[in-house]
Amino acid sequence: AALAFFKGFYPKGSFSRFLPSVIMVLISLYWIWTVGLGGKFVFDAIEDVSIDLDFSKLLLLLMVGTGLWIVYYALELLLYRPEWKKGGFPKDLLEERKARKEAQRKAKEERKAAKEKAKEDKKAAKEKKKADAETPTQDGKEP
Repeated sequence: AALAFFKGFYPKGSFSRFLPSVIMVLISLYWIWTVGLGGKFVFDAIEDVSIDLDFSKLLLLLMVGTGLWIVYYALELLLYRPEWKKGGFPKDLLEERKARKEAQRKAKEERKAAKEKAKEDKKAAKEKKKADAETPTQDGKEP
């Protein structure tokens, strides 16, 4: 499972994706051979009856099918490599990082200024409403 993270995280065409993928396939091949008991099944529970079953050819066929994933990942590396080299992971240059942080800082200041302006407008509207309520109208009646 830990190797699957690297296979899924890195883009096609990178060695960082290729190596964990091939290691996963090799581990899978070993697991198939181990679980398959090396292609031999022996049943010897009863003294007079003994069954030896050799299914190594079937197991090898399954392993060849699984081994084709190595070919897939090798082709993926070869075919996507030029695209990855061209676009790949751009280097995070210091200037780009500074520009990005400056843009974030400016956006934060603008949001803060807009929030303060909204507060001031709300406060001014309240004061105006209060002043209008305190001043009598022309005919001397309250509004």
